[in-house]
Amino acid sequence: GVDLLKLSRRKRARQVAYVSQHFETSGASVYDTVLLGRLPYFYAGPTREDHEAVERVLHEFGIEQWVNRNAKTLSGGEAQKVMLARAVVQQTDEPTASLDLGSQVDMLAFVSQYAQRHNVVVLMVSHDINAALRFCSQFVLIDPKGNVSSVAAQDLTEAHLRRTYDVRLHEIDGQRFALVEGKAHHFQRRVGNV
Repeated sequence: GVDLLKLSRRKRARQVAYVSQHFETSGASVYDTVLLGRLPYFYAGPTREDHEAVERVLHEFGIEQWVNRNAKTLSGGEAQKVMLARAVVQQTDEPTASLDLGSQVDMLAFVSQYAQRHNVVVLMVSHDINAALRFCSQFVLIDPKGNVSSVAAQDLTEAHLRRTYDVRLHEIDGQRFALVEGKAHHFQRRVGNV
């Protein structure tokens, strides 16, 4: 591996991109916002290769029709897609706050396929254990006491999830998912008695 802290800012930016859960968009167009992801590669401004990378990613994300839109006019989910496209065009990755459930699944599926096709690593930080169960190959779990454990997705057990999230692991038709039991049932009984 490479020690990222020993790299120059420009070289580090070519290795790592970040998509925040909360972000501000400028008044720039969607195209220019995505083009900013190529900034670590600029010397005297964007090249034809930078523009081709932006056009390819906009097409892959299905958002090429937004190129002239002011980024400030985007919905939260649309802006998240644009920021993810900016991270991907930087030739690195990460995903999905602010997306509705259907868009979240589509985006995670896209990121998973993109990572496999381009042989890149995606680090996803999320409390959405069901999305992680569906799309992640490795888990790093931090329990309430601060203990850290790493486990391959296929080796993840209910014991891991109970220590970290106090949830149960279930499987239906070959798909594993986490479920909080007891608390919702107690709430339903209380509501029913009101």
